Amino acid sequence: VTGVQTCALPISKQHMIRSLAGDEDGWLSAENLASVRQEGVYISDVERMEWPVGDSAELALRENGVVLIIGGAGGLGMEFAKRFAQQSRARVALVGRSPLTPEIKERLRSIEQAGGQAIYCQADVTNLDAMLAVKQTVMNRWGAINAVIHAAMVLGDRTLLRMDEETFQASLAPKVQGTAVLNEILTLDSLDWIVFFSSSISFTANAGQANYMAGSAFQDAFGQHLQQFNETKILVINWGLWGSIGAVADDFHRQRAAALGVGSIEPEEGFEILQRALGANLRQIAPIRYLPETLKQRDMLERNPAGTLTNSRAKGLRSTERDRKSTRLNSSHANISYAVFCLKK
Repeated sequence: VTGVQTCALPISKQHMIRSLAGDEDGWLSAENLASVRQEGVYISDVERMEWPVGDSAELALRENGVVLIIGGAGGLGMEFAKRFAQQSRARVALVGRSPLTPEIKERLRSIEQAGGQAIYCQADVTNLDAMLAVKQTVMNRWGAINAVIHAAMVLGDRTLLRMDEETFQASLAPKVQGTAVLNEILTLDSLDWIVFFSSSISFTANAGQANYMAGSAFQDAFGQHLQQFNETKILVINWGLWGSIGAVADDFHRQRAAALGVGSIEPEEGFEILQRALGANLRQIAPIRYLPETLKQRDMLERNPAGTLTNSRAKGLRSTERDRKSTRLNSSHANISYAVFCLKK
């Protein structure tokens, strides 16, 4: 289980420019540069980490809690709604752009059969007036909103050379405008938690998905911004591949991921990750189901127990002692390793 950390390094501007131009050997490159500030250069790097001891798979949602799920017409939204119903007899408000179809009605019945209550609101998360109406509908019916999941997304894969403005903005909108609108309509202090379903593409930068990566990167940054000013639990999850449900549950995406040594996160595992991340008070994680040999190939496991970076990119970094006790995330799949990227304040 690995993580990403960001650290400040006091280096000269001349060294930075030469390194980024490829004229000087070293750990600094365009790929790992995060930002430049007065106090130094910030880089993102991968470190080995495990789930902290003491985290628990406690109830993700309070008993009879009200959860608002944006992107609720999709596979992930419906799956999490059903599990909240089974576990906490949740009252679930699902929000999606699609009209109320017989298929969605059947899914609402399945949530109720699982022990919860469910309504569906047709609305675009980027539309402020529509989302204010959704909030009023939920408050009128149940009197509160205890938790929120933003799972809305639009894929439009193609290279930037072949991408038109409409395609670019379509992927950007739910992650950027949608996240901002959600912040506008919610009173965060009244929530138990809010979770943003981002993507691991923020770190992997897959070819042909620059639009989706830009939206995910914004959502990551905005989530971190909200964490600085609110006591409410705010969690960003940069999900890896969900290969059995959701927008990429097809042979093309599964085969593409398998060629990179990445497997599918399954619903039961994903729900456990959500619970444990909330229980451990993590701020950002990126669960990716990597094969062990893939982790080695990506140089993710070349760390000593003290947490000192040992690869060539770490030249010039001081060793950092870590006394954090940890335990592994249980998994029934012994041949799979979970790479969990964690950014903590």
